[in-house]
Formats: sequence, C-alpha cells, structure tokens
Amino acid sequence: MQDNCPLVIIRWEDSAQPLPAWRHLSQLPTTRAIECATVGWLLKDGEDVKVLCQSVGDLDTPH
Repeated sequence: MQDNCPLVIIRWEDSAQPLPAWRHLSQLPTTRAIECATVGWLLKDGEDVKVLCQSVGDLDTPH
C-alpha cells in the first residue's frame, strides 16, 4: 500500500431505504436524507470523487 494514503472517515448523505411495497402518491411518508460514514484509506481525493480502500491484504509484499 502506498505510504501517502491517510486513514479517513468520510461522512456523506444518502437516501433512506426504499419503501417495501407500492404506495399511492397520497400515502407517501415524509422522507429525509440520512447521514452515513465510511472509513478507509484515501486513495484518491478529487473535488467530486473520493476513492477509499476498506481492506488491505498481503502487506509484507511490495507492489
């Protein structure tokens, strides 16, 4: 693994789980975005895109 990949926590918003059945529009519940968190090594830190690696194996072998 590269030495310049800091371990980070990224917080982001996502939609809640979809409704389990068909509903009429008049019966839709009020929904809101939920806060999520992802932990990993930051491989790419772009303005619009972040790339994280959550698991690493074979640490003793240089790649």
